[in-house]
Amino acid sequence: MVAYKRIHRQDGRAIYEYYPEGDTSAPGMVWVSEDGTEWGLISMPEGSFSAYYVHAVLDIQRAAKQGVLRERGEVEWYGEE
Repeated sequence: MVAYKRIHRQDGRAIYEYYPEGDTSAPGMVWVSEDGTEWGLISMPEGSFSAYYVHAVLDIQRAAKQGVLRERGEVEWYGEE
């Protein structure tokens, strides 16, 4: 599970903190263009896996492509086949 929260908007990009397993003590950061066509990793928590930021970015990006720039969200993917 990964939770995320938008913390800033600037120059057509939204910056998000993401929280692996909901742990807010050591967030990672990603950015997503407001139209959802571009994204990038800013920082990843030490000892974290890339799956966390990838799931967060894909959820944020999917909504942005539909014209919605989410303020926060959560993605659970365990047990997917």
